[in-house]
Parts: sequence; structure tokens; C-alpha cells
Amino acid sequence: MISPKLLQGFKAKSRQIVPVPTPIADVRAELIALIDDYWRFYCNPNDYSYLETRFDPRSGDAYEVHVPGRWRHAHNIVERRDGMTVISIEWQGRFLPLTRKGDQEIILGVATHEVVEQILAEIKHAVKIGKLDQWLLRELPPPS
Repeated sequence: MISPKLLQGFKAKSRQIVPVPTPIADVRAELIALIDDYWRFYCNPNDYSYLETRFDPRSGDAYEVHVPGRWRHAHNIVERRDGMTVISIEWQGRFLPLTRKGDQEIILGVATHEVVEQILAEIKHAVKIGKLDQWLLRELPPPS
């Protein structure tokens, strides 16, 4: 253990680390994994694939199929609409706020690959440090 006098000599401070409850950490990890997964799809849809569980109607047996080149969810995080690039994240049937004002879409006029990557990285960082916890764990307005 380091003494307070030694810390003063180094002009250092100490603080406690508050552990993140496991359910919150799991939700954060799921959302970060979703963004990472979408980024792999966005960068090269031809190299992207996922496993989908299907059921044989005759036997009722479940089997897994590789689905190539298609995003696994109905909502695309990055979409092109009317010449604009729109970024939005649907999470558990609701759209997450992506700005401090609570806006749920980011609309870009000129969206290079690097700009989209930077915005998604900022969103991931906000999730990782807990800035979206209040929205991840409470009721959000339904998508319109």
C-alpha cells in the first residue's frame, strides 16, 4: 500500500474504482459488438457472413446456415437516403439518442468512409464509458 505522504511527494492523487454491475457491462458489450459487426459488413459486404438458425418444416430439426453478404438485422446502422448518409442505431426495438440533445439520427452531407468510421468509434466510446447507460436501461420512445 502506498502511503499518503509518498503520494504527496509525487503530487499524485488516488481514487476508488467503482465496479460496473455485470448486467450493464453485458448490455454495453452487446451494443459494441453490434456496431463492430455492422462495421465489418459496411466495409465489405462480400466478405461478411453470419450463421442463421433455420428449422426443417418436415422434421422440425434445427440447422445452421451461413448467410453471406446480407446484414442480419432489418435496420441498417448507416443508410443512404436522398443523397445523404444517415446514421441511427436501433436497440431492442427503439432508436438510441446519438447526440446530447437526444437526436436519434446523424445526417451527413458528405460521408467518407473515414467520417463514418470516426462517428461509429465515438458512439462505441460513449457506450463503453457509460454515457448511454440511462437510455440503454430505460424505456426509449418507439421508432416512428
